This record gives sequence, structure tokens and C-alpha cells, in this order.
Amino acid sequence: MTKGFAIGAAALTVLALFAAYAEIADITTLNLMDPYVIVGGFMGAMMPPLLSALLIFAVKKNAFRMVEEIRRQFREIKGLMRGRRSPTTPAAST
Repeated sequence: MTKGFAIGAAALTVLALFAAYAEIADITTLNLMDPYVIVGGFMGAMMPPLLSALLIFAVKKNAFRMVEEIRRQFREIKGLMRGRRSPTTPAAST
């Protein structure tokens, strides 16, 4: 069910991007023989997967950072595993 929802949302996003492109490019009729229409369609179809991939990459990167910080705290703070000490605030990343 979630997969179907994601596909439907992506298709709706593609249509919205294509409609926005058609409005900006002042296209009143959709002539599929016009190369600008085809390029706009490809660009509109390409954007949702690209943005989704970038979002997934950012989430993965931050999840690994969180795991590394937790491992560092367990390694450096003695008694943390048994509840005798509390964890520290993560250091500011640069």
C-alpha cells in the first residue's frame, strides 16, 4: 500500500512539475514534436527520483554520524552501559 502511495505521489509530482514548466515556457498546446516539450517532460520526470535519492543519502549519512557518536560515548564514558553515568551532549560538527 505504501509503495502504491509513493508511486502515485511521484506521478502527481511529475505532472505538477510538467504543468509548471508548461506555464513558465508559455506552452499553450502540448505538441509532442516540439523538442522543448520533450526536454521539459524528461526534466520533470527526472526531478522526483533525484530529490528522493538526495534525501535518502542525507538521512543515511546522518544516521551513520549518530551511530558513531553513540559508539564513541560507550567507548569513552565508563559506566554508561550500566547506567552509572549519563551521556554527553554531542560535539558541534563542522
